[in-house]
Amino acid sequence: GLQAPTRGRDDAELQQDEGIKVFLDPGRTGQHYAHFVVSASGQVYDSLNTVVGEGTIHSSAAWNANATTAVTAGEGEYVLEGRLPFREIAPVPQPGDVWEGNFARVQPVEAVWSHTMGGVHVPARFGRITFRGE
Repeated sequence: GLQAPTRGRDDAELQQDEGIKVFLDPGRTGQHYAHFVVSASGQVYDSLNTVVGEGTIHSSAAWNANATTAVTAGEGEYVLEGRLPFREIAPVPQPGDVWEGNFARVQPVEAVWSHTMGGVHVPARFGRITFRGE
């Protein structure tokens, strides 16, 4: 079942609850990226992160993107919806633009879209996201 107790915005403990993580590196730097966690109850943790050494990440949760979320819970499932205005992290992408990023399920078993060969905070191994026209 859902394990999403009420926590405050940017509570680091949110990463222990059921939900998803989204990582976006619009500049394809492999070093600087935005990190979002959305719990099954719709609570948000967002930070700007920088790789500062082998396996060491500096994270600033003081940054808050204008993200909004909605959750629909059903029997044994939930659907998360999120909205993040692109301008919160980079210029609005145009058709053909490529960002790097990753998507991960947090709990009960972590699963990732782009396998990073280790933890999820490995921007050098994020996948490519290509934007298309409407």
